[in-house]
Amino acid sequence: MEAPWRAMYWRGEVLRLRYGLGVAGVGAALSVFGLGLAVGNLLAGRASQCFAREESALMVATALVALAMTLFTTAIMGLAGSLVCLLAWGAALGIAAPSSTAILARRAASAKGQVLAVSESINNLAVLMLMPVAVGSLAVHGTVPAALLVGGCCMAGVALTVADRRMTA
Repeated sequence: MEAPWRAMYWRGEVLRLRYGLGVAGVGAALSVFGLGLAVGNLLAGRASQCFAREESALMVATALVALAMTLFTTAIMGLAGSLVCLLAWGAALGIAAPSSTAILARRAASAKGQVLAVSESINNLAVLMLMPVAVGSLAVHGTVPAALLVGGCCMAGVALTVADRRMTA
């Protein structure tokens, strides 16, 4: 899943451009995303119990990330609506991260440490490469192309999880 601190610049730029917030305002608004992460982490166990498989929880959480991110970036709404989107985005990531870790750990058997380390490294590299492109798209082309880029990547993740679930069912 996404490394949240790397993508804060992108979320902060949307808030700054749309609502004219200063540094303190952007920081306060982004703390709602952090609150969402905490809520999601607390709900991760409950979400796992609601679904028969961790893969299902991961698919739903990833789809919620895509929806919240797309609404946050493209929808014309007030600051309160944007904050709700940030809260949902963070909560979905807070649920998805433990789900994906549980899936990887279960499948890795005796190589858990190595598999989890490689997975996190690949995740960090993907986010590190995608965020500058998304921010550049935001600055040059506006919010819709940037949201489509990042949302498309999220939906590709959902599609890959669906395909994986079918293969391992």
